[in-house]
Amino acid sequence: MKHITRLIFYILTLISHSMIHTANAQEIDLSQSKLQSYIQTYNADHRAIQYLYSVPLSKNRDARFQKFYKTWQGTLNNLPFDTYSQTEKIDYHLLKNKITYHQNRLTNQIQKDKEIAKLLPFAPIIVTLEESRILRNPINPQLAAKQLQSLIDQTKHTIQNYSSSQNNKSKFSSSAKDNLDFFIAQNAARTLSKLSKSLDNWHQFHNKYDPSFTWWTSNIYPQAQQLLRDYNRQLTSTTNNIKDKSLIGNPIGKQALLADLKNEMIDYTPDELITAAEKEYAWCLNEMKKASRQLGYGDNWKEALNHVKSKSPPPGKQDDFIKVEALRAVRFVEDNQLVTVPELCKENWRMRMITERGQRTTPFFTGGEIIRIAYPTDTMTYQQKMMALRGNNKHFSRAVVHHELIPGHHLQNFYEQRYKSYRKTFSTPFYVEGWALHWELLLWDLDYATTPEDKIGLLFWRMHRCARIIVSLNFHLNKMTPRQMINFIVDKVGHEQAGATSEVRRFIGGGYSPLYQCGYLLGGMQIKSLHTKLVVNGKMSNRQFHDTILKQNTIPIKMVKAALTNMPLEKNKTPKWKFLDD
Repeated sequence: MKHITRLIFYILTLISHSMIHTANAQEIDLSQSKLQSYIQTYNADHRAIQYLYSVPLSKNRDARFQKFYKTWQGTLNNLPFDTYSQTEKIDYHLLKNKITYHQNRLTNQIQKDKEIAKLLPFAPIIVTLEESRILRNPINPQLAAKQLQSLIDQTKHTIQNYSSSQNNKSKFSSSAKDNLDFFIAQNAARTLSKLSKSLDNWHQFHNKYDPSFTWWTSNIYPQAQQLLRDYNRQLTSTTNNIKDKSLIGNPIGKQALLADLKNEMIDYTPDELITAAEKEYAWCLNEMKKASRQLGYGDNWKEALNHVKSKSPPPGKQDDFIKVEALRAVRFVEDNQLVTVPELCKENWRMRMITERGQRTTPFFTGGEIIRIAYPTDTMTYQQKMMALRGNNKHFSRAVVHHELIPGHHLQNFYEQRYKSYRKTFSTPFYVEGWALHWELLLWDLDYATTPEDKIGLLFWRMHRCARIIVSLNFHLNKMTPRQMINFIVDKVGHEQAGATSEVRRFIGGGYSPLYQCGYLLGGMQIKSLHTKLVVNGKMSNRQFHDTILKQNTIPIKMVKAALTNMPLEKNKTPKWKFLDD
């Protein structure tokens, strides 16, 4: 009986394994890279140092990270690179590139800290107090009281000096220098809030627990915190006379852009990328005029665009429209065998509405596993409602449902959680946004847009991607102001004023990396270059090509190329890739 039971169990196990491999289920990634543990250890150690040295403007933090990066560079240099597989060589370059990027970012942060520190000359006192507690050093209550008194005296002096400097400055100036001053003041205010919290953590740890500490500091600690709050309000009030504070940004300059491009493994200068975007825009404009003529508007493409903007789903029905378009996109990629879409991926996406406030910076729907829908709400003014309707019309929305869901971001996110997930730490907009943008380019080539209106919808966004490169790079090169950026987007792309303003707020607000807006079209063009080389020339099928890219996770696309083409990799350099020439 025991033998029969074992036989039945064995047969059931075989059947189970067979079902796993034959059912329409996601394949399991069992590959292992020798560099995976190095990557995971680096990230864990990096986070550990961040958590330990958490006080802003800390010179000890800077020195600790500099030592950390130098140690890791030595570790990588000692690894046997020539014995590695292609996947492991790619991982090696990804980690090495990230360490270099972190070093450059630390250098830039130290420079920014110097600018902020001029407005916060008393900060070292707070840093010393809180770091001493964090590092478990014993406290001298009388000395702590003396340091608090010094903090009070220095903060009073700083408030007086700052007030005098502001009285001697025109608060209504809009020069680039004044914008930079306002931005520094905002950053100083945010940093001061963090320092105030650090001081509070320090005080709470010792107060009432240590009777001597309480006796020495009970009267002067509240004075110190009150002065910090007063000064924070003063810093914040610097921008009170600016009409729209959200349009204040901090251009990083050419050298910082070049460093970021190197991190992204993009072998072009900012000026070369602007030229490429202008060339692509010219192509889009020509195609837009063709569609305009088909609609009877001649070369007046903006009138054709207005015609398209007037075709919106009724209020309350945008979600129904998106559901239909999502199913249409899935059918298209499956019928044409373009990519593998797991059943669970088709099942598990959801929808959420964007609030009126949220639409100030996100005027169009965004996606992933949860697609967030921008559409008029009852609290909007009539003008705001009409702008939301026009900016989210059927043909604009139809052109990007597949960008946000399948085969775009949702499919991408689904794979990246299941294949080489340790590489997510190398995430780059050139892959994340480039993947979704590649589908916009490919679906155009495959005639996914069948009507002139749908072609205009796709072209509108393609022109928008060109404009993103042009305005964001020119902004960071100090060649374009936020207002000029808005005007360019309205004039050259045909955006509604509110939509263009929301976009620019997003570009310059600091929530995205300076190159993020470039990642869409340029990342898409990188993948398109690979698609031409491998699929159009018959070396891979569409399904093989796209499935393989998805299994690389969110890494710089030059390294995706290395995986797909087995590109030779050396220990200390990677080949240049002029993808625009392809």
